[in-house]
Amino acid sequence: MNFKTAAHQTFFERVQAQAMELNTNLGRHPEEPSLLVTFGSVQLHIDVDAWGPLDAKIQIVALAAPAGRVGSSAGAEQKPVDLETLLKLNAKLSFASFSLDEWGNVRVATELLASACTRDVLLAGLSAVGRAKAAFDEAFGASSESEAKKLVHTAALGDPPPSRPMTRIALDNFDIYYCIRGLPISVNEVVQAFAEGLTDAQVLAKYEELVAEDLDEVRRFASQFPEKVQQGFEVKAEEPEEPVETATPPTPMRAVKPPVAPKPRIWLDEMGLYYSIRGLPISSTELFLKMESGMSDAQLLAEYSQLEAEDLDAVREFAAAYPERIERPVVREEVVVKKVVIPPAPRRVLETPAERVEPPRIAADEMGLYYSIRGLTISVELVRSKMDEGLDDDALLAAFPDLERADLDAVRAFDGPPL
Repeated sequence: MNFKTAAHQTFFERVQAQAMELNTNLGRHPEEPSLLVTFGSVQLHIDVDAWGPLDAKIQIVALAAPAGRVGSSAGAEQKPVDLETLLKLNAKLSFASFSLDEWGNVRVATELLASACTRDVLLAGLSAVGRAKAAFDEAFGASSESEAKKLVHTAALGDPPPSRPMTRIALDNFDIYYCIRGLPISVNEVVQAFAEGLTDAQVLAKYEELVAEDLDEVRRFASQFPEKVQQGFEVKAEEPEEPVETATPPTPMRAVKPPVAPKPRIWLDEMGLYYSIRGLPISSTELFLKMESGMSDAQLLAEYSQLEAEDLDAVREFAAAYPERIERPVVREEVVVKKVVIPPAPRRVLETPAERVEPPRIAADEMGLYYSIRGLTISVELVRSKMDEGLDDDALLAAFPDLERADLDAVRAFDGPPL
């Protein structure tokens, strides 16, 4: 048997066990994860394929017509399958759909998620595909033999007889379970009470908000929609409209497995930011990290008084199934930066005046208009004009106190190009 992941094998074995409970006439493919079930008069294939690393996908398939009937005549009792009629029929289905496979055969199929598939959900999928196949035979005709099989199949599916409309049972505000008159009492709870053998009087005493009409509608709902009731039980026939007085107590109902599926304890909060526990402002990540740090269950229950022991078990199962959804703190490695002391570069000491590099005493000013002396605002032309007037060095130094005698010698020796 070829399995892609460990979860693939686990879910296939679970589906196989559920199918064996529903039907003893069960076949198994020798190499592929596929089952063959005879449901009424219809043969159905149950294929289980991997869906990511932690889940699997279940596909329930039935052959509706071979490729030879599509778009051509098929005999006196069988109409050709035209696609327009098939698409109209497909639009009426809510839990299955028709399609053409790679060989041109018409098939009807539905898909289920393995992690959410209970025995009753699998039964609902098989029933949906079987009903779709029966609707196909009714629309396009069938041979006398298959027509007889269709009648047997319809009887096996147990079509509910027409009954009064239901006005007391509807989905709750979060579309999680069917409740009674908007009260926080689910149909499954009342069905479970019946399965445990409680009488009507005992159920009404247990749920003071309910009345006798609520219990009658619960029985009719479970009888007509068994796939919507998680707890299976034996339902007695619907009583006539006129009340019949009888002294015999009602027969207790016999409980049938599987038990009521527990509600999930961990789901996303209203803002979609973290996985909370039963809607409380406590994240599964926060609780699991404290478990890893060594806190015992007693310490956690003492710190979080709103939690129960089952909540802690649910957090452990959640962390084991979805480790990527546990947000662990990022541990940053400490980087040690060593301080490196760079010694200053040694200063060069000029031993003799001859080694010193003196800047030029005469150079053009920043604008390039005249030659200045040591960057001062004293031009060479001005000093030379005073020399031409006959002023000696002492008079020049007195007239220009910023100058030095070396500046005067540089002016006499300067012979630069004109600006």
